[in-house]
Amino acid sequence: MKLNLRALRSILIPPVILMLILVCSSVLVSFGILYYTQITHLEGDLLYFENRYVEIKFPRNWYGASMEYNVSSSGKIFSAIFFDPPKVIYVGLSIFDEQSTRTFFNSCRLTDIHSVMNYQINMTYHEFLRDSNNATLAFIENGTRIVSNLEAEYSIFKILNAYIENGISKNVSYAMLIYLHNQRLVQIAYWGSEETFDSSINEIETFISNLKVRT
Repeated sequence: MKLNLRALRSILIPPVILMLILVCSSVLVSFGILYYTQITHLEGDLLYFENRYVEIKFPRNWYGASMEYNVSSSGKIFSAIFFDPPKVIYVGLSIFDEQSTRTFFNSCRLTDIHSVMNYQINMTYHEFLRDSNNATLAFIENGTRIVSNLEAEYSIFKILNAYIENGISKNVSYAMLIYLHNQRLVQIAYWGSEETFDSSINEIETFISNLKVRT
């Protein structure tokens, strides 16, 4: 589970909320038996989940877990993690309330969405460097796109020589999308091995196109 924990810390965790790391670690340890209990109904091949933060549709063969954090001095964060078992692809979603967004920006000295993106990418890269001195960050594509009817900044990149599997050096592919929704920070990331990343694009696009963040 090393890869999972590194990736999760890098995309979901503002440094000011350290307890989140422990909770997320516990969730991932038992990931194989976790499934959404809040699912309301099935729509074709998609499962439908909603709460006061978000509406999500995702493939019925995915597994996932949702978490909500409330730190009085820092605000609230809703996070959800999804896992495609056959392809070993992960999707992470975080929605910050206004207070936690301000705390995150102020504590990390961030000024805009572009600075958030750079911060999260650098965190991700340095997490891999802890265990792989040969890890290299390689950018593939940067730009903007519409998510939930708002313009989001996105970045697609790879971590080369990210980890060793059966004596072979492996690469990890990432995509991050970040935007502000009514002064609330929204972060989406998906990642997996270089071999399975491209084959999961259609499922990821379905997830993003059906995502609705509630005001």
